[in-house]
Amino acid sequence: MPMPSDLPPMKERIGTPLKMGNKVTCGIDKLDVILEGGFTRGSAVSFFCSHSVAKNLYPLQFANSGLKSNEGIIYVLADFSIDMMEQMARDHSLTRISRDSIYTIDCSSWAGGKGINPQSLEEISIQLNAGLSKRSRETNRVVIHSLSTILLYNDISHVFKFVGFINSKLKSTDTTIIYVIDKSLHSAQVINTIKHLSDYIIEIKEEDADSQLVLEVSSITMLPVVAEVLIGGTGLELA
Repeated sequence: MPMPSDLPPMKERIGTPLKMGNKVTCGIDKLDVILEGGFTRGSAVSFFCSHSVAKNLYPLQFANSGLKSNEGIIYVLADFSIDMMEQMARDHSLTRISRDSIYTIDCSSWAGGKGINPQSLEEISIQLNAGLSKRSRETNRVVIHSLSTILLYNDISHVFKFVGFINSKLKSTDTTIIYVIDKSLHSAQVINTIKHLSDYIIEIKEEDADSQLVLEVSSITMLPVVAEVLIGGTGLELA
């Protein structure tokens, strides 16, 4: 398993400098303020969350925000079906989300003879390329929901090579990607390696005392910022 010490130094890993000031919205208004406009284009964002509602909602908000700006959206579905994605979007008034507006890569239906086997990283990569070709805009977004499921079906070292390859390719096209990770499913070593491959890290934690959700965000250039999270009618909000 590759460890952070085995990976290239930070400057080499980042490659071409991110275009600071060239931002895409996060999908949560107050998070955009914290990040001075949102994520830098071409960033890799790791979203750690074990809370089932928040874990499913935030990536949809990120995608919906991109659609509002006429951005191309590619969504890898490994945890739930396209029908469930559309239903969750309707339930929270994320009205731009649909199978027609998003290029979906279905890895959730393979057991029933449909979709892509989540063990086929090469096929997922091919479909990502196809999605970028068909949905390509000046700015694009990719959601991997979830990297945890892909990790469970594959050799960990192969997944990290896949992530490194995808990050490099998407950075070159100013495409921002979010990886959804359930932290409770992985070892500390795996989590640390994922973080090392990320430009931004968002983690939602559930406080034991009152089940209050707290969001922590950090980046390669920013110390962690913590804020209370509420689940509203249109998704996650910062208090």
